Amino acid sequence: MTVHTRIGRWSAFESVTLESDSLQLVIVPETGGRIVSLFDKRSRREWLVQPADAHPARRVTYGTDFNSQTSGGWDEMFPTITADTYPANGSHAGAALPDHGELWTLPWQVTHLSADGLEMTVEGQALPYRLTRRLVLSDPAGVQLDYILTNLNSASLHHLWAAHPQFACLSGTRIMLPEAVRQVINVLPLAWGREWGPPGTANGWAGNGAADGGPCQSDIVSPPDLNQARKFYALPDAPIAWAGLVQPNGDSLRMRWNPVDLPYCGIWIDEGILNSVSTVAIEPSQGYYDSLSLAWKNGRVGVVDAGAEQHWQLSVSLDAAASTN
Repeated sequence: MTVHTRIGRWSAFESVTLESDSLQLVIVPETGGRIVSLFDKRSRREWLVQPADAHPARRVTYGTDFNSQTSGGWDEMFPTITADTYPANGSHAGAALPDHGELWTLPWQVTHLSADGLEMTVEGQALPYRLTRRLVLSDPAGVQLDYILTNLNSASLHHLWAAHPQFACLSGTRIMLPEAVRQVINVLPLAWGREWGPPGTANGWAGNGAADGGPCQSDIVSPPDLNQARKFYALPDAPIAWAGLVQPNGDSLRMRWNPVDLPYCGIWIDEGILNSVSTVAIEPSQGYYDSLSLAWKNGRVGVVDAGAEQHWQLSVSLDAAASTN
């Protein structure tokens, strides 16, 4: 498989494009290392939410509330998801951690670019660490993402990393989880969607209705005029290794990871509250659930020793129904 790499422009920012016969991947280092396009050339489907369907692309300052400015795409949430303070003892105890973490507002540095792929790094501001991410296009139509977290501190680093790809979905898209998954846990307040119950409520999965017995199915994406959202986690003691999406025409996407490294998985579904298109984020994670301090309190959080490294990876594969017709 031949991969072409090139430097270009995306909106007002310098971008890097990785392109094969099947896929085109566009990354903007300056805006949090965000992947702004995952385009399947066979089906002509753009899988990531674009600025026209969210907020305009612009520079944002450190500590910005995520929901007030996001241009869709795929960014990395670290070292928390919800705004929080660092919970562990030591010199950084109580350090303020911004909403959706700090990496999505920081500029990343390109450290390696070749036909083999793109490597980028970023260093923390609130906490002493470095995150490296390597992107490689894989055959026949996939992306491999490799991560290295380096603790630059003299004490252990407690953290929560989660992927944050905002996938654009048509009404009727099915969210796929392993067959063994029969229940998921709602983690959002009632204001986002009362039928799913308060945080901690178990809801049925795959063909089952909401916790209140309503007609909505937890695994089916509704149109954006529903104007609500929900977020579920797979049961924390039953790790999963993949999740995916199937669009109404059969185009599909699947994310895979090692559940030893990423034992938790959140599924965010936005049906018109934040974006003008229905959106699903599949979020394999090191913590359960969105608050670092809560995950730390419950012993469900990532830890890397002083001066040590932590490695994990995930992959994305696409299948275009139109390409087989």
